[in-house]
Amino acid sequence: MQDTVNVDTISQMLDLTPRRIQQLAKEGVLKKDGRGDYNLVESLLCYVKHLEAWRAPAEIPCNADDLGQYLGLTKGQIFYLAKHGVIPVIAHGRFDLEAGIKGYLAYIREQYKEGNTGKAGRRAPWQPPSIAELDEAAIMPLSMDAE
Repeated sequence: MQDTVNVDTISQMLDLTPRRIQQLAKEGVLKKDGRGDYNLVESLLCYVKHLEAWRAPAEIPCNADDLGQYLGLTKGQIFYLAKHGVIPVIAHGRFDLEAGIKGYLAYIREQYKEGNTGKAGRRAPWQPPSIAELDEAAIMPLSMDAE
């Protein structure tokens, strides 16, 4: 038995499409030995580990699209936040909904703390107004006709 196989052979062995094999290689699940060649034993072991990670316990398992819908973010933003450790990842593309929401809310709280500044010492435009600004707005009359 040869050590390396092409994408068509490994896709048949794993009952996946050749495109899915290429996606798994791009995600780092499968490792290529050369242009389009895969080490058969190593690839099978890596794929089994990948499947075991997908079976890892999650209170409410979801994918990036589902989590993005709950948080009002795009799939790309979810992956960016996961890459930077804001949202915990169970396996590539798989998240726990509750842990993702908690992680994102903790990140937002940290970013929007009172006095958190953007560039050049200004408050970033996405930050909420300060308590003093809210109190000031509440004191101001709504119309100038009130005398």
